[in-house]
Amino acid sequence: MTMPEMLIEAVPYILGLKQKVIVVKMGGSFLEHQAGKDAFIQDISLLQLLGMKVIIVHGGGKEISARLDRLGLESVFESGYRVTSDEAMDEVEMTLSGRIGKELVLKLNQSGVKATGINGKDGLLINARKKYLEGTDGLIDLGQVGDVAQINPEIIEMLLANDYIPVVSPIGYDQEGNTYNINADAVAAAIAGALRSEKLMLMTDVNGVYLDYPNESSFKSQLSKAECEAILKDNLELKGMGPKLECALEALSADVKSVHIINGSVAHSLLTEIFSDKGIGTMITK
Repeated sequence: MTMPEMLIEAVPYILGLKQKVIVVKMGGSFLEHQAGKDAFIQDISLLQLLGMKVIIVHGGGKEISARLDRLGLESVFESGYRVTSDEAMDEVEMTLSGRIGKELVLKLNQSGVKATGINGKDGLLINARKKYLEGTDGLIDLGQVGDVAQINPEIIEMLLANDYIPVVSPIGYDQEGNTYNINADAVAAAIAGALRSEKLMLMTDVNGVYLDYPNESSFKSQLSKAECEAILKDNLELKGMGPKLECALEALSADVKSVHIINGSVAHSLLTEIFSDKGIGTMITK
């Protein structure tokens, strides 16, 4: 496709999404590659300059593990969740809010758009509850790991109204003042639902949903909510997509218009998915 053809195809999407809210979940692994990081910043800046209201929720698992390792704190996981002690929680919050979030904010500001970093304690954004897993011998205590109990979107709405991009670290709190480490996909889905966003973009390291990974013929470029539920019920081998599909269902149930699972390691995959008919990943709608 020629550049003029690409621009013509993009026009209705640009017009239709102006002033609409788009929540983008970015995995921390993309921060390891400068080219991917630069392309992501360019994509987000362009969305903002075209009049869209963008919110970023970021993870940072690899960097957290590296920091804990340097401090001699072992990283233990249960069913994909990091068991987080009180001591580790301090380092998790420092890494997410103080290091990763601030780097993203600086790069966005340098690109010509306004951004600011927050976590769930700011403006009482993310009220959380302690998370337990069901084990064969009873409940498994994950330490300072939480689930989203409630989103108070007032601080995000204020930032969006003043043309800021909120960069959200997935840290929550409870009424007793405890701090919790929360899955970034779950935080992004909850924020998207609370704001009834137009789109929730989940950026990962595979192209989207495969019913039989990595068989290319099993790739699904589009899924309905009902198909998504059926896939989860069938318990297929989804290359770690199960939790993302669960987040997608949660967001769609809260009136998010569409959820997109895309490969963030492909340069400008965000723009390709949003502004083209064919897209690049998996789009899930009601």
